[in-house]
Amino acid sequence: KSPEYLELLTRYEPIAVGLSNPELLGLFYFGMVPAEYWLGNFDTAIQKATKAVELCQAAGNFEGAGFAYMVMQWSYLYKGDYYKAIALKEDTLLMTEKQFNLHVYMWAIAAVSYAYTWLGRWDEAVREGQEAMRIAKEHSANSVISFAALGLSFAYTAKGDLARGKEYAELSINKGPTPTDKQWSLGGLAESLIKAGEFKRGIEIQSDLLPKIRAVRSCIGEVESLLCLGEGYYLAGEYNKAKQILKECLNLSDRSGMKFYVAGARRLLGEISLKTDPVH
Repeated sequence: KSPEYLELLTRYEPIAVGLSNPELLGLFYFGMVPAEYWLGNFDTAIQKATKAVELCQAAGNFEGAGFAYMVMQWSYLYKGDYYKAIALKEDTLLMTEKQFNLHVYMWAIAAVSYAYTWLGRWDEAVREGQEAMRIAKEHSANSVISFAALGLSFAYTAKGDLARGKEYAELSINKGPTPTDKQWSLGGLAESLIKAGEFKRGIEIQSDLLPKIRAVRSCIGEVESLLCLGEGYYLAGEYNKAKQILKECLNLSDRSGMKFYVAGARRLLGEISLKTDPVH
């Protein structure tokens, strides 16, 4: 219920500001940040996170500041500002040195792995992904291991090492202790299967995931699912279905400023046009 949660906090923001309590206000903005991010409001998430960092650091809440820095990384990542996401890793990890949080530490490294993947810098993407995995295994935290494995699946699949991409996606599913962990992991498996030419199975998995992702109103998850599904239908030769889904992906990703997915949807729509209407 992120929209309802965010509406509640927004309604009471003037009161929180009026209390003149920096420590409390830092926690307040800390609460707003993940909801804005989840809904695809990346610019607002960055603005709120910047406030949260300043207030939390001043109050000695380094865990809160680290979390806010980490969400800033992922927000810049999805906006397509990869080098900013990479640069913020240092700030995030500095906060974890002061007050350790395993999830924040691993997610900060994973964000850098994703950034290198989208930049096509495969070796660096895998290196960061393996570091995230090392930290997760060191703490024997299955949820964190699951997410680290998903990031490695993404890196290897994008690189074209589809066997390893599938291997890490399956590891991510097996290690995921919660339904949420497993849903994201299944998305990674669907992508690796589709890239490997197993269109039917990949499409089936992703088609089952999409309504569940929409039910929790994750903008990021919906865009990722739509692009994967659209590519699956395109590669399977079902151009009309692919075109419909990719237009949905384009509209949503463009509205949220998710440049990688805007480009991906436009590329696939262009390839469909070349197949179906080469004259124009």
